[in-house]
Order: sequence, then structure tokens, then C-alpha cells
Amino acid sequence: MTSSYDERIGDLLADYRRQRDQLSEMQRKLKEISVTATAPGRAVAVTVGAQGEITDLGFPTTAYRRMAPAELATVLLATIADARQRAAAERETVLKPHLPKEFRDLAVGALPEHPPMTEDVRKLVEDDPRFVRPQETDERSERERADGEKRWW
Repeated sequence: MTSSYDERIGDLLADYRRQRDQLSEMQRKLKEISVTATAPGRAVAVTVGAQGEITDLGFPTTAYRRMAPAELATVLLATIADARQRAAAERETVLKPHLPKEFRDLAVGALPEHPPMTEDVRKLVEDDPRFVRPQETDERSERERADGEKRWW
């Protein structure tokens, strides 16, 4: 006969294993992200990984030979930017389902001025005066308390 405590521990363990498996799958998918962008006219092809790092750079045709150095540089930079943007979109697709809605913008690198808090964290700190946001009409910096101490957000 199992107790409710044993059942609860079993449920927590199963939940932990499920979350661990989901995170392992997410990491695998992130490691597999590889995006190749090719410039118009196939002058340049750039491949980037999940973090936008260049993993391959190629010149599929001889079109680059007819380009002025400044033109080639412009095409190369635009192609790198395109590949990075597409890799970021794939990264966002992988990460978003695993993030609380308050943090989903972080999946694409958007850092808000005031970081969001999950509802659980908000409940923990809502009555703590150290975490109260200043009033909009407050002339002090939003990040500085009256005693000069910096706030965490």
C-alpha cells in the first residue's frame, strides 16, 4: 500500500523526468540549427548556427569576381544578416514553447527595460518594499531608491 506522500514523490519524479527529457530534446534541436542564406545572383552563401555564428562561407559561382570590393562587402554583410535572422527565427520556434509567456521575448534576444516576473515570483515580492516600482511621477531614476540603493530591475 502506497501513501499519498509516496504518490506525490512519484508524481514529482515523473514530472522531473518529463521536463528533463523535454529540455534534452530542446538542446538537441538547438544544436541542429543550421541556416544557409545565399545572396542574389549566388555571389555568396553563408551558413550560420543557432547563435548566429558563421560555420561556412562560400562563393557558389564566380559572380563575386565581377564585384567591386565595397559591393562584395555589402552583399556579404547582408547575406550574413539574413542567415542570422533566419537562425534566430528557428531558435525562437524551438525555445518559445518551453518558456513562460512573460519570458518569450527573451527567446529572440529582446531584453525589456523592466524584466518580467512570473506570477509566482510576483506574489512572493509584491508586499516587499524593496521590490516596489517607483511612481510614474517620481523624479528620481526608476532604478534608484531614496536611500541611493539600486533596484534589481
